Amino acid sequence: MKNQDEVLKALMEEISVITGAPEATLSPGAPLGVNRINSLGFVELLLFIRRKWNLDYAAAGLPMTDVESPEALAARIARDAE
Repeated sequence: MKNQDEVLKALMEEISVITGAPEATLSPGAPLGVNRINSLGFVELLLFIRRKWNLDYAAAGLPMTDVESPEALAARIARDAE
């Protein structure tokens, strides 16, 4: 299990890179769409997750509750990552 705060920090940094939005303008508790992640951005985020934590959520699929927000996604990654 990974530290959820560390996972969230990495996700927020990557969302900033993907969207070009400063991290200060992003909200960990807000939906991914509010954080400017569109469908292409979501694919990029899934690729980042695969590279960083070796978790293939694109193939496995995720319930909507796990992708409601960066916080929810970080919680899932923290549970699944070794």
